[in-house]
Formats: sequence, structure tokens, C-alpha cells
Amino acid sequence: MSLYINSLDTNSIINLYSTNTNIPKILIPSVFTSNVDVYYTPQPSISYVSYQDINTDKDLRKSMTEYFYYKLLDHLKDDFSKLLQYIITVNGSCRLVKTMDEYNKNNTNFDLHKEKFLIQYFITKDKIKHYLKKFVQKHNINWYDLKTKKDKVSEYVYSKVRKDIKRNLF
Repeated sequence: MSLYINSLDTNSIINLYSTNTNIPKILIPSVFTSNVDVYYTPQPSISYVSYQDINTDKDLRKSMTEYFYYKLLDHLKDDFSKLLQYIITVNGSCRLVKTMDEYNKNNTNFDLHKEKFLIQYFITKDKIKHYLKKFVQKHNINWYDLKTKKDKVSEYVYSKVRKDIKRNLF
């Protein structure tokens, strides 16, 4: 720290300057005056606060994807019974129906082979993540808010899976 003293007369002010610009300027009255006031002139401070965008957090996206993936698997037997109508079991292997007659004749009874087929081709973690990403963009919500809107999210994912199955039909 360097010190510069400017004395002009008995009422002059001693200026203390720092070579470091972060240390403020201090003005002290001369010793000859009876006034002993100290003047402090702070430098303008600008502070920038940056927050992490939690929507870009990969761990949050992964945990939400897993949550909805397993939630969908739990509800597969009950809620997705109409989707199972699009899948036919022939000689132990599954395939999508080729005609509307096959669709109408096909029963909605739960079958382990149909479930595995549906999970393997239409309800994958990557597809669920993609659907959730689209839902977040479309509805302009945060990833951490998905659990609060789980009914809407489930309906959305169901409709996307159904559209994906129908796209692959015939």
C-alpha cells in the first residue's frame, strides 16, 4: 500500500490512496484543525448472483425418469390394458396386430409376454425421458414439479405410448 500526502494549508485534507482499487479512499482532516471527522467514500460495488438452473441437472432428470418409468410399470396391468389389445401372442412370441380384425378379436387379458413386449419396444427409459422432456417444454414447468402433476404426466405419457404403437401398426 502506498501513501501520498498532499498538504496545501492548515485546513488541507490528507488523502490516503491505495494502489489496490478495492480499498476505498479515506479522507482525514488535517491535524491542525479542531474538527476530527473521518470521511469514507466507498467504491461502487456490483455483485452478480448466478443460480444453477436445476432443470439442466442430469441427476434430477434421471431420477424423474426412473420414478415415472417404474410408476408406469406398476400401473401397466390396470391402466394400460387397452394398449395390450394392440399386441398379439402367437406361439409364445408377440407382435403388433396387422389388421383391425385382429385388434377387435384380441382380448385385453394380461399376459406376461405382452407386458415384456410392450416394455421392450414402447416403454423404455429413453422414451420415457423423451416424453418427459417434451411435457416439460410443452407445459413450461420445471423437472422437479413433475411429481406434483403426476396425473397429467401419466396421461400424457400414455397418449404418447399409444401414438407410438399406432404409428407402428399395419
